[in-house]
Amino acid sequence: MLSYADINEWKISTLLNTDITIKTNITRWLTIYTLCNVFVALLISLRFYQTLPTSVIGYIFGLVQAVGQLGLLSFLLVTPLYLIAKITNNQKIIIIGALILSCAGLTALLADTFIYQLYRFHINAMVMELFFAGGSEVISFPFSMWLMIIGLIIVVVFAQVLVVKGVSRYITHSNKTHKTLIYLIPLCILLSHFIHIWGDATFNRDITKQSKLLPLAYPATAKSLMAKYGLLDVEAHKTQSLLKHKKNKGSLQYPLAKIESKTKEQQPNIVMIVIDSWRSDMMSEAITPNIFAFKDKSLQYLKHYSGSNNTRHGMFSLMYGIPGTYWDYMLKEQKSPALIQTLIKQGYQTNVFASAKLTMPEFDQTLFVDVPKLRTHSIGQQPWQRDNNLTSDYMNWSKTNNSEGPNFSLLFFDSAHSFSLPDNYPMKFLPSLEEVNFLALNDDYDPEPFINIYKNSLHYIDSKVGEVLKSLEGELENTIVIITSDHGEEFNDSKRGYWGHNGNYSKYQTAVPLIIHWPNKAPAIIDYQTSHLSIVPTLMSDALGVTNKTSDYSSAISLFEQKKALPWLFLGRTGYYAIKVEKNLYELDRVGNFTIFNDEYLEDEQAKININYVQEALLEMSRFYQK
Repeated sequence: MLSYADINEWKISTLLNTDITIKTNITRWLTIYTLCNVFVALLISLRFYQTLPTSVIGYIFGLVQAVGQLGLLSFLLVTPLYLIAKITNNQKIIIIGALILSCAGLTALLADTFIYQLYRFHINAMVMELFFAGGSEVISFPFSMWLMIIGLIIVVVFAQVLVVKGVSRYITHSNKTHKTLIYLIPLCILLSHFIHIWGDATFNRDITKQSKLLPLAYPATAKSLMAKYGLLDVEAHKTQSLLKHKKNKGSLQYPLAKIESKTKEQQPNIVMIVIDSWRSDMMSEAITPNIFAFKDKSLQYLKHYSGSNNTRHGMFSLMYGIPGTYWDYMLKEQKSPALIQTLIKQGYQTNVFASAKLTMPEFDQTLFVDVPKLRTHSIGQQPWQRDNNLTSDYMNWSKTNNSEGPNFSLLFFDSAHSFSLPDNYPMKFLPSLEEVNFLALNDDYDPEPFINIYKNSLHYIDSKVGEVLKSLEGELENTIVIITSDHGEEFNDSKRGYWGHNGNYSKYQTAVPLIIHWPNKAPAIIDYQTSHLSIVPTLMSDALGVTNKTSDYSSAISLFEQKKALPWLFLGRTGYYAIKVEKNLYELDRVGNFTIFNDEYLEDEQAKININYVQEALLEMSRFYQK
């Protein structure tokens, strides 16, 4: 490790030992050391570039943006040390401080590259909140992954010690200040902004698609100025303006009208079973035998989609029946779904049996805020243990429930999300991983063992669901059973480096199974596109006798009213959402930039966006706000 002798090695004995000389050399050492780390950061940042630009101007923009942005962040990180150097001659403080700050910064940058490769977004408040507040029930790392993390940190620290020693030796033999390199950073910052202004005005996607690649990068735009000088692509600008998601300034008005209903003589019980991260093609006789058998007495929807690609907004769409863009407002006002309000009003005993705790995401303040005596967590260190616990609690409640009124129960299983199952559980699918190291995932990673542990965890969940379904056998004549998921799961299916969920809106991350047993409805297979947003109006109008128009509380219609594929489906959340049409997927951001993909999640440059569909979606994203 670095010794005090190493730190003093670069002192220049021939120079006058004055405050000015010492402070000058400390500052010069810090500058050269930081410039070296700009280069290191540039090497690390190559991991952000999953696809390369296709034009010369695209390469130029990528280079100058990286040098400018990472140079700026590197020098901002050590700015406090420049200030300290002005008031102290203690070289040890400066060098040790620089070492600590640089190790922390480069480790954070390296961690951000892993997050970005998996999910295509950077470390943000949501990620930090899930990591620190969610605990192991939301994010859990296997031992091998912790070892790799510790190993990477050690490598970073060791490399930085070598840089410190190298810079210390270098300045004993050179008096260069390298001011030219320092001036290059602000020059690159300005040049990158100018290029992006031009690229944004001309809708050059080779430039604009790079705008979010680097952390904390916010390239400038100036459409009005460019229009003044005739440099704006007017037609493209008009299209983008029509697709822009305008910020809502009104207050929340949900539902739009008081919910009225005609209570049925015999109110059905409702059991909703949700399996976290269960994608649509993973329901089969081999993977989920109990559910597969149950489908023969149920309605099976083959092309069903969640309302998003993550738990927070997928569950939101399932329970509210409106787009996930309303999440923040519902959380702020702690507004219960109209479905839960109606269930409670009609005397339903309402229970939630969830594996992961309901406090992160904040379902206890949104989806289930009005549920009396809410069960917020399950017992167990591992997801499979908590799944077992929720099953036992449900079974015990079911056996001892003496209530004469109807009941609504939601069971939310989590083992597939964390690829968890008991050590002694028979592994039906081989070869299978024993644990998942997300840091090892890349385009060359063999997905089969990963997929097999996922299948094995689903098989375990199915055994628990089988217990629940068996307990319902004598009650199905008056029990609605819904089995589905909050979102899908991807295993680099599109060959674009996506693993898991929350990274894109492809069918791999959003298409989920849906099986509905409905008393007095014959089993059937429905082979057209349906959405989570339709489940609330189905229950409200067809089970609870609600007489309101479904548009009063939902963005969809009942599944039983739908006779063909909806022209478009909404997927997503505020700032990043998608419109699913029959053969294409439009992914859009808040300012109207969009990309069109085909069904295999490959860019379809020949397809044209249907602006009317997007505008209808934008209306649904604002309709529940009071003007």
